Amino acid sequence: MKSQVSIRKKESKREEKKEQILQSAMTIFSRDGYYKADVEEIAALAQVGKGTIYRHFESKKGLFLGVVEWGIKIMKNTIMEAIEDIDSPIKKTTHAIKTYLEFFERHRNFYRVLIQEITGFREEVERIFRKKYLPHICLIEEELKRGIEIGVIKDINTSTAAYALIGLTNSIIYKWLISDKEYPLNNELDIILEIWLRGVMVKE
Repeated sequence: MKSQVSIRKKESKREEKKEQILQSAMTIFSRDGYYKADVEEIAALAQVGKGTIYRHFESKKGLFLGVVEWGIKIMKNTIMEAIEDIDSPIKKTTHAIKTYLEFFERHRNFYRVLIQEITGFREEVERIFRKKYLPHICLIEEELKRGIEIGVIKDINTSTAAYALIGLTNSIIYKWLISDKEYPLNNELDIILEIWLRGVMVKE
């Protein structure tokens, strides 16, 4: 019978290999797009055999969806960890957006993957996004409701306001992504907050 240590080591190596494949897939998908991406090239970059990829992911589509799920999970965990000790609704929301921008600046390739036009299974990508990311939207809504209760946020539709903030932020990220000039994405934080907070905060 295998020891628990041996089983854990085997599982750890399997997860490391899977992570290596996902990172390589993200690089190729972001560069070439889903349809032109070559699984053999992904395997070569990950330094594994093509068969190893299919042992972890049943198909090229499954690998692409795996990249999407990986990125959203990491993004969500990063944001939640960054704001867990912040109490103020305004400060918590502000820090969440700051962390969101910082995440995509570090993971530019993931954003390119996320916005790709994919015929045939776009709905599956969006379903993963909603399932994994919706709790973050709900958190913003909750903080807005708390802000209304303590009198720092206007009495507004909190769901619409939360989606408006994410929509505005994603538009700014897209502008940064396609820009001919290199600049820190976090430079855009002030303008996002200026537009959004002016709309939702109670005037002092």
